[in-house]
Amino acid sequence: MTCTAKLKRALIDLAVSPVKADRNAIERIEKATGKSAYTIVSHLDDIQLQLESAEEIELREETKLEILGRAAARGAWTASVAGLAVLLANPQSLPNGLALGAIAGISSEFLSKKK
Repeated sequence: MTCTAKLKRALIDLAVSPVKADRNAIERIEKATGKSAYTIVSHLDDIQLQLESAEEIELREETKLEILGRAAARGAWTASVAGLAVLLANPQSLPNGLALGAIAGISSEFLSKKK
């Protein structure tokens, strides 16, 4: 339970409490803020919704970066494997083959990692 939700729950509990001291506490809060308990609770709901939507947006951005990274790794892996296949047919360039093998290994390692 978030801090906002706890505060909202406490205000609602105080507002509906039959205890005179609780009602007096709500009156003091209303007097200090210049707002009713209902308005304060509504404002807390708005804040909680804003926080949740900001978290969702942040998660979507991370997902986009992961998709982009995986696409780049797949492209590098595919190009490396194709290059190595060509080198098997024409083995004149050993340094190129070693570089392509390293790229294939690194990109395949990235692709094999799970969340």
